[in-house]
Amino acid sequence: MAEKVLKGGLDHAALSELALGAGSDAVGVAITDRAPHADFFLQWLGEGMHVGMEWMARDPEMRCRPALLLTCGESRAKGHP
Repeated sequence: MAEKVLKGGLDHAALSELALGAGSDAVGVAITDRAPHADFFLQWLGEGMHVGMEWMARDPEMRCRPALLLTCGESRAKGHP
């Protein structure tokens, strides 16, 4: 396990095993690539389909690409800043 961590080859299963073994209650992983539905979402916004939900039109690219919310390699534990 330690070798995987050091080489950066940690997959979801290994991460879960490591975190749970260290005492975490739960482990979650989110993909931060551009969402597969991004083009549809941007078209939907462009057509004004978000009527009454103006907040959805703020930062549309950030809503499509969650990685823009985080700095490179950043992670957050639920409930911790």
